[in-house]
Amino acid sequence: ENSLDRKEFYEATLDKDIHIQELEEQNDELEEKVSELTRLKLPYVSLEEINEMRTMINAMKINLKNSQSRISELEASNKELTLKILQLKANKVNVQEDKKEICEQLMFYQKR
Repeated sequence: ENSLDRKEFYEATLDKDIHIQELEEQNDELEEKVSELTRLKLPYVSLEEINEMRTMINAMKINLKNSQSRISELEASNKELTLKILQLKANKVNVQEDKKEICEQLMFYQKR
């Protein structure tokens, strides 16, 4: 039983040593990243500021979508108006032709 306790103790110690080594490696990696960021001289941005930026970006995305749908509406309206203008121009040409024809008929009957 005593040898079993020693074995368990040895294994537990080994597990702890392995865990400590993993933590030290992670710590070294983090320290490397921190020194890299320090070298880049990036300004510190708090989590609150990041969240404010995200909120602002999301609001801007919503505004962009609204603007895009408004643009689509305006383009559709513009198309309708263009068609109406073309119809009016066609009607104007018809009226001018009718007017010309009426004038010609008037002249013809006045000469008789």
